[in-house]
Formats: sequence, structure tokens, C-alpha cells
Amino acid sequence: MVLSRRSDRRSRRPPAPGTPRPGAPAGPGGAAEAGGAGEGGFTLVEVLITVALMSIAFVAILGALGTMIAAGSTHRALSTGEVAVRDLAEAVKSESLIPYVDCGSGPLASYSSGISNPATYDPPPGFSATVVSVTYWQGDAAGTFSATCPSPDNGAQLVRLRVEGSAGTRPADQEVEVVKRKP
Repeated sequence: MVLSRRSDRRSRRPPAPGTPRPGAPAGPGGAAEAGGAGEGGFTLVEVLITVALMSIAFVAILGALGTMIAAGSTHRALSTGEVAVRDLAEAVKSESLIPYVDCGSGPLASYSSGISNPATYDPPPGFSATVVSVTYWQGDAAGTFSATCPSPDNGAQLVRLRVEGSAGTRPADQEVEVVKRKP
């Protein structure tokens, strides 16, 4: 006997209670209760792994931020020291601020007292300036400077200057050499 499609549809039985229907949503009466796929959320292990990974990334970002702040502070102090030593060099080279002193008259002490005068040179806060050494031109074409004073003074001195300061725990010292000429 050949059945028509209409009679085939009528002969189907409804599913037994508790069996999931194909395409049924999870939840009460759905696939989860019948032992199928779970609900659409995340498991506790997945959430803990995500939180751990996010924590590691957050700590790494904070560490990089701290390093950038420290590097910026050091760079600022070094830049301030560089500007300070250049200002000091200009003050020492200037005849009107610190006059030339013949080598027999003790120029190291004279230049040191000259830069300690705030009217002549005032270092930035946290920095100090010193005259490290004064050497004298020996009068030769090679431009040799020596610690011994020639007689007579040849009119040129190599003055080594130092500005000292710090950026937190790191020194921000700068040095420069200036040739001071007799007018």
C-alpha cells in the first residue's frame, strides 16, 4: 500500500518526554537537561585563566610605565645639567663676568670664586658648579696645554668645568673644557 505524504505526516509520533528536539534551545526542557551541550556561558576555569592573563598583561604595562617615568626624569636632569654646564662655560669665557687671570696669580682659585658668585653664575636647583682644573698654553703651534705655568703667560688657558647634580639616585654630572683667552 502506498501512502501519500499527508498520511505519512500524520503517522509520526511526538518525541518522548525528556528527549531533546533537534535545534531545541538549552535550558529547562532543552538539550542541557537531556545530557547534551551546556549552556552558552563560560566555565570557572576559563574565567580564571582570562583573569590571570589580564593580570600579567596589566603588571607588564605598569612596569613599562614606571620605566618610562624614570627614564624621563633622568633625561630631564641630564638635559638640565647640559644647559647648566653650557651656561657656566659662557660665563667663564666672558671677560666681563670673569676676567682673565695670569697663570702666576692663581687662576684656579680666582675662577672658582668667580663662578660661586650668584651674580656671575647661578646653577639650577639641585646642581653645583666647580672649576676642575686650569692648564696653560705652552705657546707652541700644536696647541699643547700643560699644568706648568710658562713665563710669560702666553694668553690662553684651558679651563675644565663640571656641573654636578642628580636625578633621583642617578648622577647627572656634565663636564666641558673652555679655552679662555687673554684680551
